Amino acid sequence: MRANIWQYLQLLFISSLASSTFLAIKIADTAFSPFEVTLGRAAIAAAVLWPFALIAPGRWPRMAHSWLLLAVIAMCGGLVPFTLLNWAETHLESAMAALLWSTLPLFGLVLAHLFTRDDRFSPYKLFSVIVGLAAVSLVLYPGLSQGHAADIYAQAAVLAAALLYAVAGVAQNRLRESIDPIRIAAVAMTVSALLTAAAFPFVRATSQPVDGWAVFALLYLAIFPTALLHYLRFRLIAQVGYTFVSYTGYLVPVFGLFLGAVVLGERLPKSAYFAGGMVLAAVAISRVRAAPATRVAQPLDAIGNQPDERRTVPSR
Repeated sequence: MRANIWQYLQLLFISSLASSTFLAIKIADTAFSPFEVTLGRAAIAAAVLWPFALIAPGRWPRMAHSWLLLAVIAMCGGLVPFTLLNWAETHLESAMAALLWSTLPLFGLVLAHLFTRDDRFSPYKLFSVIVGLAAVSLVLYPGLSQGHAADIYAQAAVLAAALLYAVAGVAQNRLRESIDPIRIAAVAMTVSALLTAAAFPFVRATSQPVDGWAVFALLYLAIFPTALLHYLRFRLIAQVGYTFVSYTGYLVPVFGLFLGAVVLGERLPKSAYFAGGMVLAAVAISRVRAAPATRVAQPLDAIGNQPDERRTVPSR
């Protein structure tokens, strides 16, 4: 489905919200453990979403297939990527996390090819994935060459979180029932919060002092880049499909690099910026449409027929 100008403006707003996620996580990580950030983020977001979900029009899902996909969305679009990002940013700059997150649309291309019938690989899309993999290798190479295992694992965690977000987007596309996006978001955040709370006794809590900025960052993270962002994201997917929404990857790294530099004074190596440019170029290449094949007109013969036409001669 072709997007209109209003949906492009929504995409821009979603990108700005998503890019602030990495800054908020970095600040919240200074006082809370990764699991605590996940629990607070999901629980507060669920509390914000449920009053709106209860009065939303339409009915709740009735098919077991829909509830199964909602569980996949909750795990892959909430609990697991939340925790991976929270842990990764204890080792990485928020700008680096935003940069690695730009691989999301490339993962979306691969999954759309594997699990949909109307969004298959073209030569341009295949080439874009190859360029994107080369960019990721460029980001990972310094840690591999210098033996910085923590950095490598943290970068891999961000990439895994981006992949899981793409899985959640494809799962929503496969829903057979029409479900209000705010209900999808409420269910996803509730399941994430409940599962995190169940695992909480088995993980180590933070012993760091809690400050006002960390609490503010956690509240902001839960209300805006989680509750509001998930609702807008799911609604836009329902309107124009997941592939269009995945192109927030164009803007998230740009906003994320800007916020990291201005607010936290972060600076990345030049190779990281070059790799980011490669990823954005890869996403741009994937948007190129192959020219449709055209049939070359054949010259007509002396009586106006194509040379390859077969004429039936009536039998006598």
